[in-house]
Amino acid sequence: MRHCLIISLLFSWMLSAAPFVNHNTVLIVGSTPSKKDSISEFCSAKWSSTYDAYWNDTYLMWEILYEDTIMGWPNDNIHVLFGEGDDWPTENTRYQAPWPLTHITDRAAYHDDVDDIFNDLAYGDDSAGIVAMDSTDNLFCWTFDHGGKADGVTSVSIYDSLNPSVKDDILFPFGEFTPHNIKGFGGYIYAITKKTVIICNVSDTNRIEMASRIKKHYCWDIAIKNDTGCVVGDTLYFYDLRNPENPIFIESINVNRDLKSVKWGDYIYTGCDDGYILKITWSQVFNATFSAKASYGVFQSSTFLGLPLSKSCALFI
Repeated sequence: MRHCLIISLLFSWMLSAAPFVNHNTVLIVGSTPSKKDSISEFCSAKWSSTYDAYWNDTYLMWEILYEDTIMGWPNDNIHVLFGEGDDWPTENTRYQAPWPLTHITDRAAYHDDVDDIFNDLAYGDDSAGIVAMDSTDNLFCWTFDHGGKADGVTSVSIYDSLNPSVKDDILFPFGEFTPHNIKGFGGYIYAITKKTVIICNVSDTNRIEMASRIKKHYCWDIAIKNDTGCVVGDTLYFYDLRNPENPIFIESINVNRDLKSVKWGDYIYTGCDDGYILKITWSQVFNATFSAKASYGVFQSSTFLGLPLSKSCALFI
């Protein structure tokens, strides 16, 4: 009995002496399906037509954190800022708060709300039940939106992560669209706009120089392997990028689908706007004429990934 008492007291002391863990995560999405951007105070508001991904992706990210078998984030530590401050009224039960929760959204996603949540996490807010974080706590932030208009790229040094500094920026030629994707490879960045891949030399970290452009009817992403670039949009386009200052077109593959994303490992995988994933084999021979050949196959993404997909696919391979 005495031994049990000592063990119980020791266990109680260990629990009381254990450091208080106050990790937090903030999810921010300003746009909602079929609604204007709620961040229109400082971004150009645009209408979207039934873009369910605005809510579905937000819900799935919350779910990943909430149901994580290792971390098991408490719902009170997952701060969801979405649209006007309410869950999207979807009829799809897959994206509704699970019982006994009635909602997952905590606040709206206006500029002031974003400022408020970070102030609350920094200094605490008794009325919201938020305890101030300190240097031992982790903060995870996630956002998903189109962002504001910025027709160019900016180089930012994060060598000192607490004091990031702008090193240089460059504006794109008049008429170019805002980049929606940027990839880095071999001292160059590839900024993908709606109709152009803009290649910039960033080998000098203090200076950005535009090197060349690849103009296409429509493009969304690029993958690079062995100095060869695969640009996807309405078609797959292959380029010799041994000299990014002068990209050379090799060939194209028309798969009769709008392609949204691409990853290149042993195979090329592209995510399509209709929920398909293409698996592509492609081989090239560098010689005087730079000959090439390609073949591809297609199959349902639900079979390949084991989960339902709607609209565009993001690939992490």
